[in-house]
Amino acid sequence: MSPTSSELSFKFRFVENGNAQGLFSQKAIATDREIILGTTTTLFYEQITDTIVRDKRLVIVCDSPLSGEIEASSNSVNNYVYVLEVYNVNTRNLKKHIDQISSRKRTDNNKSFLRESGQYHLFRSATCPECQSTIDLSDHQRTSYIYCRFCQSIFKENQPAITKGDKYCLCDECQMFNRVQSYTEFYFYFLLFVYGFYAKHRYVCDNCANSIFWKTFWLNLIFLIGVPTSVWVKIKSSIGRDRYLRQLPKANAISLKGKYQKAEHLYNQMYQQYPEHPGLLMNEGLGHLIGNNVTTAMRCFERSLRSCGNYYPAIGLLHKLQESDPER
Repeated sequence: MSPTSSELSFKFRFVENGNAQGLFSQKAIATDREIILGTTTTLFYEQITDTIVRDKRLVIVCDSPLSGEIEASSNSVNNYVYVLEVYNVNTRNLKKHIDQISSRKRTDNNKSFLRESGQYHLFRSATCPECQSTIDLSDHQRTSYIYCRFCQSIFKENQPAITKGDKYCLCDECQMFNRVQSYTEFYFYFLLFVYGFYAKHRYVCDNCANSIFWKTFWLNLIFLIGVPTSVWVKIKSSIGRDRYLRQLPKANAISLKGKYQKAEHLYNQMYQQYPEHPGLLMNEGLGHLIGNNVTTAMRCFERSLRSCGNYYPAIGLLHKLQESDPER
């Protein structure tokens, strides 16, 4: 089948236990209706709840198992995770293509449900200016900002993104809002007649990258060869930041130690350019939470949601606090 302009062809291999399976890649095509993987597996967009890109790999989270013989890489209640190593297409472009269609279909389904149940007046949606995904806002109050869970951009309705998710988003490791980039953790070793190296790509924020720098620098200092790679981690994490968010790594580092009083003035400086930014408010709240100031932490999370009603990272944190103490 030859692809049309609304279809995207690519090749792939399933990934299990971190390794791509099989010697040869299989053909796949993402149509407007479904994604056909090889000859036996079909994925419908309505099944997809989330997608994540890491280099050439695409992680697809579904609410039901795929048709065919492939088993999920991992699963939990109502979640089935599949990992593809993708070839012949930019993985981020493939994610964007999938997100646009799956978000539109899921939103249309909810729109139909609300209409049939006599609650159509509750329906509200927006289009992300960065990835063009459709964001269903039906369950959320109208607020200043909108969060795109597909690309993590934050924007005001019908306006450009104030922070773009391809740069500023949640760090996988510390779970704080910050600039996130790909870094290479590299080590060179030499033991008598045995020598070699170890390298790993990590997607982390500027603050976590600083930890990678010091760890790799001291271990590579013995043999010197790996030191330039360590130094590049430091340089990369220090340049090219949004000039109004230059203090964000420092503020987050202080917050992660629970020293929220020292971090407060740094966040206040950033609020001058990004007033009531939901990610900054969440970070400040995490500092209070780590410092055992739970009451103020909840206030920060609530402020974050008053600013951006669908900011899911803050929603999750607030729910956990409320579940741990229902009287709060």
